[in-house]
Amino acid sequence: MSDRDQRYYQKNKEKENARSRAYYAANREDQIEKAKARNLLRQYGITKEQRDQMAASQSGKCAVCGLGKKLHIDHDHSTGKVRAMLCDNCNKGIGMFMDDPQLLSAAAQYVFVHSGVIVA
Repeated sequence: MSDRDQRYYQKNKEKENARSRAYYAANREDQIEKAKARNLLRQYGITKEQRDQMAASQSGKCAVCGLGKKLHIDHDHSTGKVRAMLCDNCNKGIGMFMDDPQLLSAAAQYVFVHSGVIVA
């Protein structure tokens, strides 16, 4: 910011702050959507359209449990590769098992054994 700009701002601080607040209030939803789109691209390397297409290909349902709850993007934490969309419970569950298929299989076997279901 130039000296001239700084002097102008200091003289008109209240007016400029009010103008800025009014602008952001009027454009809040747009700013939020843009921030979400930037986050998708930065964090997962996909666009909003790609995320929406993924959800549609799953009929808006979790790829694990099949419930139509709010979906989250699931990705491999070691490679960053996007896998599918999962509900919060399934996403957290897989994360708690550190994406380890052997741990997940052992947990499934444990639940089967202790629920009385016989597994061949």
